Amino acid sequence: MRTCLLIILLSLMPLCTSTAQWRQLIAEPTFGFAVNPQNPKTLFVGGIGRQIFRSYDGGNTWDTLVVEFKTGTTRFTNILIHPVDTNIIIVGGLGFGTIRRSTDAGATWDIVLEELSPLTLPGETIIADVNNSDIIYAGDLRSTIIYRSVNRGASWDSISTLNVPALCTITMLPNSTTMFAGCTGGSIQKSTDAGRTWRQVAKVITNSGDDAEIPRIVFSKRNPLVGYAVASYFYYLLRP
Repeated sequence: MRTCLLIILLSLMPLCTSTAQWRQLIAEPTFGFAVNPQNPKTLFVGGIGRQIFRSYDGGNTWDTLVVEFKTGTTRFTNILIHPVDTNIIIVGGLGFGTIRRSTDAGATWDIVLEELSPLTLPGETIIADVNNSDIIYAGDLRSTIIYRSVNRGASWDSISTLNVPALCTITMLPNSTTMFAGCTGGSIQKSTDAGRTWRQVAKVITNSGDDAEIPRIVFSKRNPLVGYAVASYFYYLLRP
């Protein structure tokens, strides 16, 4: 997992004459990022040490939320704002161990999913169902278990386990029950029944063992048959 600086696109000039201009918004390590779907000026950004940064003015000013207490190297890699009730926020991450939920825009938090082994949620492993936003999915890195909530994240059940070394990301095809999972080993898994069963459909990196991973998969909203996957590896000599 790599630390990113939060930046925002300020203006787009004609491609033939100029490039985009950017400015930094937060001088802190940042991970998960979410925009309020009903008010794009409201931003939530996951930080380190149980911190979440919040802005109500498009990133000009920020306040800091602390989930229970500030400590350690916890990284909030996943922040989901419910698209209908935007006071509901669901978070998870690396080194945190649970999934937590707020119903008051981050003022207070409840543990909604906890297992005997601490949950590890890398980037983009908490997503809302594209057909019913009250259904939310989450995937655990190490156990590769897929969890589902049918009540806006208030409670959860496990629905499947992927036969892969580790799970990196999940996504859902627009207007469909088809899901995809990016995994270590450079593989992409597919489910046609909303996460209940899975099969491998691609091996993007074939020569790297478990060193490679697929940390992000996105499908076009304009043409859902077109998808994009990020493939990464850590050991240079195993590059594809």
